[in-house]
Amino acid sequence: MNLKDCLIRTLIVLLVVWVVLIVTVSYLQRPRSYILILDASVSMRERLYPENISKMDAAKDAISRFATALGEEDRVGLVVFYDCDDIRVELPPGSPPERLVDTVKGVEPDNQTPIAGALRLVDRLLSNLTLDGWEYHVVLITDGVEFCGGDPLSAAEDLWIHSGERVRIDVVSVMIPPYVEEVTWGIEGGPCGEPTGRKIPVRLIYIRIVEMTGGTFVDVKDVETFRHAMIKMTESKWEVLKYYYWGVLLPLGLLICLGLRAREEEWCVLRCSSLSEERRARGPREDDRAVR
Repeated sequence: MNLKDCLIRTLIVLLVVWVVLIVTVSYLQRPRSYILILDASVSMRERLYPENISKMDAAKDAISRFATALGEEDRVGLVVFYDCDDIRVELPPGSPPERLVDTVKGVEPDNQTPIAGALRLVDRLLSNLTLDGWEYHVVLITDGVEFCGGDPLSAAEDLWIHSGERVRIDVVSVMIPPYVEEVTWGIEGGPCGEPTGRKIPVRLIYIRIVEMTGGTFVDVKDVETFRHAMIKMTESKWEVLKYYYWGVLLPLGLLICLGLRAREEEWCVLRCSSLSEERRARGPREDDRAVR
């Protein structure tokens, strides 16, 4: 078998295997249900450059594109936090994606950032839903750190455990710095003391959340990366695996092909060498002696 024939046969086998894998994972793929947690704290009024639009307007644009990229069977929900005691279910889970576009338009930034409180609200929402048959995603979109005394990592862990370790939590970070200085806030609003001087490793907290639940952490700095990050969330893990399968199987198949061909050549060399030694051991053949 020459190298060309070997490559052709290998590619045919790989193509058949690849198609079988795609059909299998497509059959196993479940409809997806997303619950978006949107940060509507006052810092979302800050501007993104070079577009010079607010973080909130960029989030609305990206969420609208996210909704249009979802499939017909996919469903969404929207939880928005405006202040420590003001966390609202603006769109109930299980809603059609087209409803998300109109719902998010009315969201305007207000005050503080109750990350843990929002995660615990989603935990309660999921406890009333049937998770079987669905692939659930929680997408947290925020530009800051917990400012209402909660523990986001603990809340995320509880959510994940209560869901039977089925829910994936993704975090879209809107220019969150690696560390944020801790500040205490009064019940009635306004600071009740000076900054504590303690540095909160906020990015590390979010990274631990996504690692624990199998999610992704994406940092966005402008409108374009915001759009790309949200559309990326709509990609099925099976769609990603399709290219992974192809990228792994192709070089693996080529290596197998080259290995088999080298083995065949080695076998031929050994066979020919064995035959030569056998002939020398038998001496001249009778027909050779007759000719002489």
